[in-house]
Amino acid sequence: MFNWCIWELQCKARGLQQRCDDTLIIYDTHAAAVFKRDPSTALRVLVSDALAPLEQEALAAPGGIKAWETGRDETSLMVVQPAMYAFEYGRTPIVRDREITLDECLSSMGSGEPTGHPRALPRVEARAQAGISCRYQLLPADVELDAEGKSHITSYINDVHPVVHVATYRAIETLLDTALPLFAAADDSVQPKSYEPGAQPGRFQADLSRCTVPGVCEEGWQHEPVDERGCKPSNYYKHPDHDPISSQQAAEEWFVRTHPLVQPQPLPSAEDRQRFLDSWRPLPDSVSVLGKKLQIIVSVKNVVLTPQKPRFPGTEFHVQGLINERVSGVAVYCYDSDNVTESRLSFAAPAAPVDHRRDPGNVQYLYGISQSRDYVPLVWVTLGSTMLRPGGLVVFPNVLAHRDEPLELADSTRPGFRKTITVCLVDPHTPILSTVNVPPQQRLWAASDAHEAPGLVGPGMAHFTSEELLHERSVSAATVSGARLAQEWSPRRAVQHMQCLSCRA
Repeated sequence: MFNWCIWELQCKARGLQQRCDDTLIIYDTHAAAVFKRDPSTALRVLVSDALAPLEQEALAAPGGIKAWETGRDETSLMVVQPAMYAFEYGRTPIVRDREITLDECLSSMGSGEPTGHPRALPRVEARAQAGISCRYQLLPADVELDAEGKSHITSYINDVHPVVHVATYRAIETLLDTALPLFAAADDSVQPKSYEPGAQPGRFQADLSRCTVPGVCEEGWQHEPVDERGCKPSNYYKHPDHDPISSQQAAEEWFVRTHPLVQPQPLPSAEDRQRFLDSWRPLPDSVSVLGKKLQIIVSVKNVVLTPQKPRFPGTEFHVQGLINERVSGVAVYCYDSDNVTESRLSFAAPAAPVDHRRDPGNVQYLYGISQSRDYVPLVWVTLGSTMLRPGGLVVFPNVLAHRDEPLELADSTRPGFRKTITVCLVDPHTPILSTVNVPPQQRLWAASDAHEAPGLVGPGMAHFTSEELLHERSVSAATVSGARLAQEWSPRRAVQHMQCLSCRA
């Protein structure tokens, strides 16, 4: 086993060298993998300069509508918030007869007609329906790839003015060009492939016992001893004077003696080695597998710390978007940081919970484990964390949950910050409603004579709607998991649960 592990690490090291790039693969588990890259300094400068005007606008906004992230003690400022001016069923107008290009989006403001609310989804099970919103949807921007694979944003980014902040569009296109090969690799790393909604845990099944008495055992799983009369213990249960418990115990003891456990050992045959080496093929040079049209949801967040507020509490484990927003991949790029402790991004993978169906009532009560089929598995295994330093790009599939770890001021006497931009890639195979069919809703973007046009929203109402949207999906996240995603089952948690039960008694 140890020799196999060493050989595997050597293969991974050679695979990284053969790629001839600076991409690092971490946490390549049964569920998915995380990819890291340090792009050029020029990209960091480009993104930082392009987002500086947006940061000033966010800081200058009135306190009542300043986009401080809820529950972060006004330490997390949303510079670009996709929840602002999101699509609202029954209110937001849609243009159905044409596509709204980036050049004509401002002239299209006030056009279109609202759509009705989506119908109920009777065929979708409860755990999936809990992750679908019938009120709101984040609006992605459309992206086209030219013959050389370069990105071109063709519709406006929600909350980013297409004329005033045109430099931001160019910077995001450059960032996307760097992230697209990693998006393709992240999508390829997801196992198993499944069309089930929600995160899918990997499963491994194997018979770890070895039968030493095949001549007296039944075929299949019904291993029972046969006595000299040709009778099995299960036949004794029919006798009125027989104790079934002692017979069952004797059968189990016999089974343990005659069916020793065998620890599975890897078999590094030539075929196994080649299969492993093939899995470490180079990253794709093109993104043709992703299709020629993409959709992205962009958000920009600044963690702003001061001597009065020196600590950022971090976030909870979460996945990006709801099921109907079809986010398949996430790219997080840290473009600036100063006077804060080490910034880290943690990951968790879904795992199948232990099957306790033979004794569901007592086990569920004693250990606090839900076995309901209406929820996705409650068990999320923490994979670990990776450092998110300035200029670092992290890309991962959205089947992994992630969270920001807490941050503090390195020097408590002066302010500090960390700035990140997140690009969420919508599944290219299932595009959703985007800004190519929804005119801009920002009343401040419209000409003075069009402020009262239908479908336009002021910043105050947009802020209120975004709070409603974020509250709805926070409740959905809790419902889908049956609890908070951060609540992992562990022996310690089980002990705490049993202590609570004893206190009640």
